[in-house]
Amino acid sequence: MPAHEAMPLVRAGAQRALEIDPMLPEAHAMLGIVAGVYDYDWKEAERLFRLAMARDPVPPLVHSWYGYFFLLLLGRVGNAVEETERSLQEDPLNLMSRMVLAHCLSAAGRYEDSCTECRRILEFDENHWGGYLILAVNLLSRERSSEALALAEKAYSLSPWNTLSIAVFAAALRRGGDSIRAEEVLQPLRNTPQAYGAPRGLALFHLFFGEFDQTAQWLEKSIEQRDPYAPIWFTFLRSFGSSAGSSDHVPKLAKMMNLPDRG
Repeated sequence: MPAHEAMPLVRAGAQRALEIDPMLPEAHAMLGIVAGVYDYDWKEAERLFRLAMARDPVPPLVHSWYGYFFLLLLGRVGNAVEETERSLQEDPLNLMSRMVLAHCLSAAGRYEDSCTECRRILEFDENHWGGYLILAVNLLSRERSSEALALAEKAYSLSPWNTLSIAVFAAALRRGGDSIRAEEVLQPLRNTPQAYGAPRGLALFHLFFGEFDQTAQWLEKSIEQRDPYAPIWFTFLRSFGSSAGSSDHVPKLAKMMNLPDRG
């Protein structure tokens, strides 16, 4: 569902929950997510997350959401890792929170630790597409393309509808020298570039190859869609730091989302 349709429903649902229980932490946190990744109002997001965490005990999911949808995006990557680890101390079987931790570890450049979390996910659920996907992303980021290909193909086979799975599998194919097959896999995104979620996949695909002009072009379109993945993948572009091309685009994209241009 496009963000412009989904986020007003999320906001309405959370506000209804607060009418029933004005102190419900998850509702305040959910409103904080909407304020951040949809409104790009990070001060309001911080206020709402503080309300969500005002009383002990703080629910594990709130720690996870605070780390992933606020701290990570504001460039406070180390704090994001701490919050997601805190979430798993209380809820170690939550695989979505483990995915969040794996993603935060990747953003921190701790690829081996992130891979360890992905393997833990797959120990719990051998068909968890997210575990395969983030593991493949980590290996591609470390130039371990031959290992990444089988994992990316597995993620794609389990979630062929997912634009990120499409992008990662196509990138792994191209890295492995099979550019023709890579373009075949990527074709659904190429054919419908205005479809919700397509820009996020195309941005990620080009990011793997240091094609920063194309990455920025598709991230801009993703921001226009208010795709919640846009600020998340921006953190990875930002992590390239002074790489040629990356630094040219970061300030403009950061301004569009009211985010700092560096961590």
